[in-house]
Amino acid sequence: MLNAIIPFYNSYVLCEIVGLSWYWFVLMLLPTIFNIFGILGILLTIGNLVGFIANANVYYNLAKKFNKDNVWVVFTLFFSFITIPILGYSSNDKYENVPTKENGFLDNLFGSNSSNNNNNQNNSNVEQNTDNQNVNDKKE
Repeated sequence: MLNAIIPFYNSYVLCEIVGLSWYWFVLMLLPTIFNIFGILGILLTIGNLVGFIANANVYYNLAKKFNKDNVWVVFTLFFSFITIPILGYSSNDKYENVPTKENGFLDNLFGSNSSNNNNNQNNSNVEQNTDNQNVNDKKE
């Protein structure tokens, strides 16, 4: 219960809840780390973008665990002080231990290598079957 009020640790626990690795937690804190060490300029801008994308991925996976749609993710990105307590205190929203993707919405945007590999394997199997049918037709 006290995990929610401990700074930084609450973000780590959230990453564990949604099933993400520890480096997503580090990516979430990148803007804070850059500000502490006084890194300015383009690196700070890049750090802020990386932190925003990491937060979006965490909230995307959290929404999938609670069967929410992508509108909920966008709303949570900008109004998490409203949506997170709604998830926590609502009796209608139940946490389901559904498998999540490590890269979350990034896999949907850019595609994952595993699905491309599966498609390539399926295409090669179709080509093999077609070749076998051609050989069988020639024998007859």
